[in-house]
Amino acid sequence: MPLDGHSYLVAQGWIGKGSGLREGAISRPLAIPQKRTLAGVGKDRDEAFPFWDQLRFLLIFRRLKADLRRIIAFILQQPSLFN
Repeated sequence: MPLDGHSYLVAQGWIGKGSGLREGAISRPLAIPQKRTLAGVGKDRDEAFPFWDQLRFLLIFRRLKADLRRIIAFILQQPSLFN
């Protein structure tokens, strides 16, 4: 059920047909569908950007990269491994 601005204004005591601000403007109000859900903008999109998944991947990758650097530094400090 669309929200009818004219009916709302009449219920508030407004009388008259109404007119546009400029010559040739519409005189009938726009029919705006009433929002039924609490979903936000973009809720019905096919695929949303997986922000949290990407952030979690980047954090895991950084942690693995730091661990790999420590492992390589440890291995290079062991002289017995290269003899």
